[in-house]
Amino acid sequence: DTTRGWEDAKVFMWYNIEPTSGHFTWEHSDQYVSAANAADMDVLAVLGYPSNWNSTRPPVSAIPAEGYKSAYQYQPDRYVSKDIQYHDGVPGSGDRWTNYVYQTMKRYACKVKYYEIVNEVNFHPPYLPASFSGTADEYFLMLKIAHEQAQRVKAEYKAETGQDLELYISSSGFTAVAGSSADRQMALDALKEPYVGYYDIYNIHGYSGTKTIKDDVLPAFKAAQITHPNLKLWQGEFGPLNDLYSTIPGKLYGTVDKYMDFLANGTDKYFGFGSPGDDTFATRHTVSPTEVFQTTAVLQNQIRKVDQYIGSYSGFTNEAYLTVNHYMHRTDGNYLSILSADQQPLNINIQNADKIVRVEDNYGNVVPVQQGGTVYKKDTVFIVSSEPLQISSVTGNV
Repeated sequence: DTTRGWEDAKVFMWYNIEPTSGHFTWEHSDQYVSAANAADMDVLAVLGYPSNWNSTRPPVSAIPAEGYKSAYQYQPDRYVSKDIQYHDGVPGSGDRWTNYVYQTMKRYACKVKYYEIVNEVNFHPPYLPASFSGTADEYFLMLKIAHEQAQRVKAEYKAETGQDLELYISSSGFTAVAGSSADRQMALDALKEPYVGYYDIYNIHGYSGTKTIKDDVLPAFKAAQITHPNLKLWQGEFGPLNDLYSTIPGKLYGTVDKYMDFLANGTDKYFGFGSPGDDTFATRHTVSPTEVFQTTAVLQNQIRKVDQYIGSYSGFTNEAYLTVNHYMHRTDGNYLSILSADQQPLNINIQNADKIVRVEDNYGNVVPVQQGGTVYKKDTVFIVSSEPLQISSVTGNV
């Protein structure tokens, strides 16, 4: 398991770590890392976001009369740093960025394994400037420097201890949004030389699933793996936010659907994301766990027992209605099937129901196998069986 330093855990960001030039403050990041390590969780630290002293944010007098296109443009941390900014086509020295990255990685050697360099960086001009004011070249310079500093810290650790250090760089968690809002080409260029050599993990966000990346990003990633066989694919941010799902059943379905979608397409790690304002995992007023939290917990508990993704079921009557229908091999030799459909109760008719070990729903409740081999699905069912299921049909409100 890995926790990502984002949302209310922005403790690694430049403006928090070095609020004034040369003055490093580690109190909050130390606490975060200690808590994560105590819970036996890896950390994905998000780096970037300069303080006022090194931000290229224009003065107040330069704000256009009509205001900025994005509210984020008023924040100094969303601007490229002074030492990275290009001048007349010449890149900056990056000396300040280098020091911040090195000091952070050095301090947390053996405690923080992963570093993401800026979140959703392809929200940048001339597109929606919500994350980064700089150019693609300026970002790739930041990424290159971060990778170099990671190698430096690893070499020093090896010299000091005689042991190898696990330390990996992730690209920005690119938004998969296309059109005029985000720079899709930047996300694709990151998978080309020389940029693909600047990181170990390609990171893409999953709010739209893989359907928006299957024709360009995924083929480009597979092509990059030919020359970089150790390159990993991560889904860095998805949550069933209110803007995407208007009902609780929809949120529960989306939680399972997106996870299985990315798992089926070769993702090595998947980050669930919640917004406090959306009460994603807990209600703000009572801090009570939500149904999304429960579904996520049951899903994780089931997936932890899996050692191989196999595929999806097909060839049964009304298969189009069972939109999530994946099966995997478990470490105990049994098989796990995860079956779901969006807000649609279904009867799943299984020919080899005698091979079923147990069935649970997304709340962890036991679901009985009815006479004749039928399993009733309300939201999602998790079926453990001694062999892959033989689904004959799906009936119900179809």
